[in-house]
Formats: sequence, structure tokens, C-alpha cells
Amino acid sequence: MQSSAAVWTFLYPLPRLSGGVWEPGAAALHARGLLLVGVGLLLLHLDVARALGWPQLFGGSADDPPPPVVVASAVVLIVNVLGLVSGASILTMTIVNALVPSSGAAG
Repeated sequence: MQSSAAVWTFLYPLPRLSGGVWEPGAAALHARGLLLVGVGLLLLHLDVARALGWPQLFGGSADDPPPPVVVASAVVLIVNVLGLVSGASILTMTIVNALVPSSGAAG
């Protein structure tokens, strides 16, 4: 039953409260790897956003609107960037909680 915590690697506070299956440092290392993947995806999304032409979206004239595909892609990028930033903050809190359990986080 203790190893079932490994299945829920994202469910707080199971990365830290593993029942002795792994050390808190291993949970922090796992969260750090996920954080690096998220940062890589964030950089990819920002590069795609730059390629879409932010000046065309936000600084263009009403006479020359951007194509619908560009507008739809920009909406998806905005939502994904917000999700990635939120996920990165949660992973950062998980890392801090795993390494410093007395940091004031509940668990």
C-alpha cells in the first residue's frame, strides 16, 4: 500500500509523504525534472508567440486584422503560458516543501 504514493506523483503532499518508499530528496529531484520540462515548454510557447507576430496582434491597425488562425493560436498560447507558470509555481512549492518540511506548508 505504501508504493501507491508513487502513482500520484503530482498530488500534494504525497511526493514528501511517501511512507518511506523514497527520500524527500528524490521527490525534490523528480519535481525539479518536471519543472525543467515545464520551463522548456514555456520557452517553446514564447518563441512560437514571437513568431506569430505580437506587434501584428496588439499593435496592428483595424484595417488590417490578423488572420483567424493567428488569433486562435494566440489565445491557445496565452492559456498555455498561464498554465505553465501556475504549474511551475506549484512545483516550486513542492520542491521547497520536500526539502524544508518546516517551511510552513501544510502536510
